Amino acid sequence: MLQKEHGIDTFTLYYLGTTLLAGQPGPPWRLGLHMLSTASDLGYIASTLSLVRLLTRVDVNSNARSQAMFQRASQRFSSLIKEGEHPDALTLQGIILASAGDSRKAAQYFSAAIKAAAAAGDKATQYRPHPMSRAQLSDDPEPEALIQDQLEGGGGSDLEAPGLHKTGRSRRLYRWNWEASCYLGLGRCKLASGSRAAAEVAFRVVALELDHPEGYLELGKLQPPGAPERHAYLAKAAVSGEDAAAVLLGEMYVQAAEEAGLAKRQRSELRLLAAGWLEVAGQDEPARQLRR
Repeated sequence: MLQKEHGIDTFTLYYLGTTLLAGQPGPPWRLGLHMLSTASDLGYIASTLSLVRLLTRVDVNSNARSQAMFQRASQRFSSLIKEGEHPDALTLQGIILASAGDSRKAAQYFSAAIKAAAAAGDKATQYRPHPMSRAQLSDDPEPEALIQDQLEGGGGSDLEAPGLHKTGRSRRLYRWNWEASCYLGLGRCKLASGSRAAAEVAFRVVALELDHPEGYLELGKLQPPGAPERHAYLAKAAVSGEDAAAVLLGEMYVQAAEEAGLAKRQRSELRLLAAGWLEVAGQDEPARQLRR
C-alpha cells in the first residue's frame, strides 16, 4: 500500500524502515518492519537480508519464525544463495555459519562473496555505507532476548549491515554493502584454522582500504608485542570507538611500567598513560588504581 498508493520506492522504504527500527519500542517499530517486508516483497535485496538477519538472532522456538513475512524473506534468501551472484547475501550466509561455529564452510561463503563482487566488476554498485549503520559484525547491539520480545510485540532493533564502520569514511568506496563484514569474517575464519598470514591479508583490506576500526583492532592484535605498528593500529581502533583496543593499549603501558630499572617519574608517566586508555574503554576503577 505504501508503495502503490504513495509512490514510495523500495530504496526509501528500506531506509525509512531501518531508521524506524533503530528507534524506541512502540508502533514506529512495527511500521518499520512493515516497510522492510514491503520492500523485500518487491525484490529489494537489502530488506530481505535485514529480515533474515533479524530472524537468525531469535530463538528457534520463537513465534516470529512462523510469521509469513519472515518465511517469504527466508525463501528469497535461499534463492539468492543458490544464484551465487549477490555478495551481500553470500556474506550474510557466511556470518550465519560462522556464528554457528562452522568456520570452514563460512570461509567458503566469504570467499564466494569476494569472487561474486569481482565478477560483477564495473557493474557492481560502489558507494559509501549508510550513515545510520553500525559497525558490529557480531549480533550486538541488541540482546537476543530483547530482539525476540520486539518481534513478538515490542520495539526497536538495529537491522543495518553489521560490517559498516563507525568513522563515516573509507579509503575507497565499498564494493558491496557488507564488504567489511566479509573480510572480517574471512580473517577470523582463517585465524581459527591456523592461517595467520591469510587472516592478516584480510584484516589489512578492512583496515587500510576500508578504514574500519574493527579492522585496525584485528590487525593490531596480530602485530608482535612492542612493534610500533601494533600501537599505531590499536590506537587508531581505540579512538574510533573500539574499547577492546583501548584495553589492550592500557595493558601494554601497565606492562611497560612494571619493567625493572625505570626511573620513578618514567614509571609514573607510563601508569598515567595506561590509566588514560583504560578510561577511554570505560574501565574507570582500574584507571583510578593506576593513578594512585
